[in-house]
Amino acid sequence: MTRSGRGARMALAVGDPVPDFTLVAATAESRSEWTLSKVLESGPIVLAFYPLAFTSTCTMQLCEARDRLKELEVLGARVFGFSTDTPHSNQRYAAEARLPFPLLSDPNRVVVERIWETQRVSGVDRVPKRGMMVVGADGRVKHVWITDKPGEWPGLDATLTALGS
Repeated sequence: MTRSGRGARMALAVGDPVPDFTLVAATAESRSEWTLSKVLESGPIVLAFYPLAFTSTCTMQLCEARDRLKELEVLGARVFGFSTDTPHSNQRYAAEARLPFPLLSDPNRVVVERIWETQRVSGVDRVPKRGMMVVGADGRVKHVWITDKPGEWPGLDATLTALGS
């Protein structure tokens, strides 16, 4: 796991099984139920954890995933954003940022606190720390990058490398 800083709660580590969960997934056009175990039947996924929709670094992170989506897909992965924003907010955000992948909503923070680290950002408690997690088709964590610095985003290269290995 690559880290910049430490938090009180640890994210799942490489090799850990990811507990199954169901959340609402929003795209620019719709919202629907999304279940991890069902999605993994089609192969590995990348979860892009972002603290708050409509903020500059979050937009940079998700737009890079959008712009490099073909590279991720060539490696067999599908991308899903993950935040504690509401489904309605995530749907508007997906439309505004022209994101071609679903954004998962965990406004009650039930899932994020089981699998990821949270922090206080811009006066909002228990939002996910910025990061990336690769989950293999076997349901185990293959890669984690996480930061305590909400404005930090070094890019997708480490995630792409993890998918290629």
